[in-house]
Amino acid sequence: MKDENRIFLCHAMEDKQQVLSIYKKLKVSGLNPWLDKKDLLPGQRWDREIRRALKKSRFVIIFFSKYSTSKQGYVQREFKLALNTLEEMPEDKIFIIPVRLDDCQIPETFQHIHYVDLFDPEGFELVQKVIETEIGGMRFDNNKETRLEIIKELERASLLYDNSNYKEAFPIYYHYRNSAFFTEEAQSRLGFMYY
Repeated sequence: MKDENRIFLCHAMEDKQQVLSIYKKLKVSGLNPWLDKKDLLPGQRWDREIRRALKKSRFVIIFFSKYSTSKQGYVQREFKLALNTLEEMPEDKIFIIPVRLDDCQIPETFQHIHYVDLFDPEGFELVQKVIETEIGGMRFDNNKETRLEIIKELERASLLYDNSNYKEAFPIYYHYRNSAFFTEEAQSRLGFMYY
């Protein structure tokens, strides 16, 4: 799944914690997000790898905030690279998914693309919906309630594991080990607890 339907997460460093939370939700949902903090390897040339990851992505989620819209620096370069890559796409293809983390002003160059507010309770679900629709929903359980229940349970197992409560985390991970939402990280954690 290395490059398949990759979702590049473009953000300002100041928003890293919020973006990391979305990264985890996307992973648990069976999707393939790419985040510098999680996917850059030691020794890699970070500028080249970030550009390559963005250009090879199926989607780019751009996280707008009061930080990212007013900041000078690399995030602005990523914004421009995303727009340049969009120019090479067919007009009906969704590539950039703009989201707001707070009540900031969307930059003029992105105002022609409909955005989602992640501070809206349904915001993440809308992002998930567009991705599922665009990739054909092949990787997802069609029963929305079941999907959400599995995701919540795996998130709960992750919290239990992070708090070293392996006794309670293990049965949850084990139960969902064949789910489409069972990530490599969950597999690794299950293996650690199993042995």
